[in-house]
Amino acid sequence: LSQCTFGGWGVENCHHDEDAGVICDIESVVRLRGSSLSNEGRVEIYYGGQWGTVCDDNWDINDARVVCRQLGYPGVSRASTNAGFGLGTGPIWMDDVDCTGSESALSQCTFGGWGVENCHHDEDAGVICYNVSTVLPDIIRLVGGLSSSEGRVEIRHNYQWGTVCEDRFDINDARVVCRQLGYSGELFATKIASYGQGSGPIWMDEVNCRGNESALSRCNFNDWGVHDCTHREDAGVACNESFTHSPTHRATHWPWSTQGTRTTQGPTSWFRHTATLGVQWNADLQGPTPTTGSVRLVGGFSSNEGRVEIYYRRKWGTVCDDGWNIVNARVVCRQLGYSEALYYKSTAYYGQGSGRIWMDDVLCNGDESA
Repeated sequence: LSQCTFGGWGVENCHHDEDAGVICDIESVVRLRGSSLSNEGRVEIYYGGQWGTVCDDNWDINDARVVCRQLGYPGVSRASTNAGFGLGTGPIWMDDVDCTGSESALSQCTFGGWGVENCHHDEDAGVICYNVSTVLPDIIRLVGGLSSSEGRVEIRHNYQWGTVCEDRFDINDARVVCRQLGYSGELFATKIASYGQGSGPIWMDEVNCRGNESALSRCNFNDWGVHDCTHREDAGVACNESFTHSPTHRATHWPWSTQGTRTTQGPTSWFRHTATLGVQWNADLQGPTPTTGSVRLVGGFSSNEGRVEIYYRRKWGTVCDDGWNIVNARVVCRQLGYSEALYYKSTAYYGQGSGRIWMDDVLCNGDESA
């Protein structure tokens, strides 16, 4: 929702009797079962009023990446096959799943059709998602440039810095890198190690960002460390020197990133504060701690409906219903992992919220991921 056009955080002329709400379609929601850990398990999907499993035919890291994204995790560690998390029961809803890795929900991937399969439950698919309480987020830096706003792109994965291969690397990928670092825009993408050759692993290859992702690791790419490159093909970017007024919550200017970081007064201290917040884990919620732009539904009769609340400056607030429509509702439902919006609600249908009204005059085009 935060990617949609609106008047500005806290800029509104509303009262809480105008709080907006949505009802999302629970069809195609996914869950993980068969493990004591919330970030791993057998993949189950809800369809036709019943939970069922997914067959492991063609199941790979791209399919697992979509499941983890749909559940709100920052990335995927492994795809599991052969009922690695135990045998499920009931229908096997999906078989021959073939995701590109960029879909926002598993049901958007190509598959044989609901219930069309030739499997048994000893073929149930599973995933292991990155748990942000134990794994550092994949953070980036720019190295080798004449200023902190340009350089070779390096990403830290599994506690080790590595580079990004130039294959398919273009202006959309550069846009994501610059946004993640808090810059207002990108100037250009570079290839052939124009900022010098890096060392260590080449973590990413065939990166294919749409340009609206909040972090480079959320873009489609081969998989961590899977490449056919040398460091002569290290990718780089040049960003616009100016910072945005409100950097993304996934910005990663971390205190221990000594190369390519900004040491002047300004947004850097903000980065350091929110970076720490962004990797906390909330054991009570059994999921990622809310960060800037997170949404939730409150006051509904079930978990798929309610008053829309959004997280900003470490506080939950509401959304005013001025201009609220089904397109906006669709973005909220997609962000929460639902396949579609059934209805949108206005005039505090789910009760009046409290605190700040963070958004007003929201205008989504419908294809935003948040």
